[in-house]
Amino acid sequence: MRPSQGRDGERIRTRQESAQGLIKLTTSLTQVAGNARACRRLIQKIGQDKYDRWFGASLLTLSREALIVTVPSRFIADWIDSHYHDQLLEVAEVELGDGAEVRLRIDAQCKPPENITPPIEPIAPHARRGLNGEPLPLGAPPVAPRAQLPIMRRDALRYSLDDYVVGASNELAFTAACRSAEDNAGIDTLFIHGSCGLGKTHLLQGLCHRFAEQHPGAVWAYTTAEQFTNEYIHAVRNNRLTALRHKLRRLDLLAVDDVHFLNGKSATQNEFMHTFDAIEQSGAKLVMASDAHPKLIRETSDALVSRFMSGMVVKVSTPDPDTRVRIVHALAKRRGMTLMDGVARQIAAQSPGSVREIEGMLTKLSALAHMDRGIDAHARPIGHALTARLLDVDDVDGSTRKPVRLEHIIEVACRTLNVERSQIMSKSRHRRIVLARSVAIYVARQLTTLSYPELARALGRSNHSTIVTAAQRIKDQIDHQKPLPLVESLEVATIDQLADLIARRAVEEANHQ
Repeated sequence: MRPSQGRDGERIRTRQESAQGLIKLTTSLTQVAGNARACRRLIQKIGQDKYDRWFGASLLTLSREALIVTVPSRFIADWIDSHYHDQLLEVAEVELGDGAEVRLRIDAQCKPPENITPPIEPIAPHARRGLNGEPLPLGAPPVAPRAQLPIMRRDALRYSLDDYVVGASNELAFTAACRSAEDNAGIDTLFIHGSCGLGKTHLLQGLCHRFAEQHPGAVWAYTTAEQFTNEYIHAVRNNRLTALRHKLRRLDLLAVDDVHFLNGKSATQNEFMHTFDAIEQSGAKLVMASDAHPKLIRETSDALVSRFMSGMVVKVSTPDPDTRVRIVHALAKRRGMTLMDGVARQIAAQSPGSVREIEGMLTKLSALAHMDRGIDAHARPIGHALTARLLDVDDVDGSTRKPVRLEHIIEVACRTLNVERSQIMSKSRHRRIVLARSVAIYVARQLTTLSYPELARALGRSNHSTIVTAAQRIKDQIDHQKPLPLVESLEVATIDQLADLIARRAVEEANHQ
């Protein structure tokens, strides 16, 4: 072969390789441009903030028939699929035509090209953590500098849903808390209310604990309304309100305990309302707890109350006798104590109003056991003799504590509702008499160990079916926050408030006789 022929062949191959390289480069640039265009279309649909939050760590690429979204974790994939699938499909159809698909892929090493996604400000490795101290998802936007808001790590939470004692009084609240913690498409706004010491804080902290387990990499915070108020005041005084807002509104879950603390604080209520709106619009979760129903929290703006009512509102009621017994056993087991048969029921009967009261009694019982038995205090079951010493003297005034009898409850119900004892014992169906009789039965089930047949005999009934019906009717009315019918001159407005009032007066009357 002549040298000129070899040189001509090499030039031809070079031209072919150059042409192929140019085609590849053109194709690559076209694809990059298409990917960038898809990102811009998505930003136009969902906004820059939401794009930064959920797609800042993602890679959007176009194939011939699909828009492929590559994300670094299962949590982000599930969230995008449940919240932004429709918008992604619209982008795909605009770029690729009808019939285009959206495909989600998970790659822990996913990193978006700098020329496609909006730039993310570099940040020191030690600062790449969420408000709860756990690492943020790859590529997540930086969190504003911390101020003073106390945020708990998962291992600092005292309570878990796994050790929550569930009964008829709290079953709905427990189920709602579980769904809110586990299900991305479930309950996003939850308001739990009930009297002091019934387990609301346990539910909130347990919800946070499970949410952190179920959604690794998500950013959450547990705080109280008092801490929120203090942080708001601190931010205003130090011109850091923007940093506070940025910090709170980047959360995936915010749990706020003791929301009733906001009453009368108009400026803080207004800030909390805007935080509520921002969290809700971002698709994050907000769970709250209060001692009162949203409509009964005094000095709270109508706008904030309407937001409290916009989600699921559930009540935690006073536990029934059987649930209280199980709570006693559970709390005792947590302390390493074993109680003999009947002791747990005896303690439960003396603590009708609050789980905290049960905890206090078990603390004193444990102390008495250590005084009597030394280091082997919990080596054997605690019996009635030691429990009798515990129940003998009330620490408040030194008076002997007495059990609440059915007679006390009936007398208080009669005085409160202005009916005669003989009318309650009769079969009259007058509305006020039926109310007094039914509430007395319900309270008796809470404060005494009497069974339904025993209550029936005490009220002169031949069978206990009507007693069961009366107790269940009051429970249903309490669960649905029914207003009081035909009752004047009372400081209470709902059935549950009436039951609590009669129970409290019955306990006081028993201890003063």
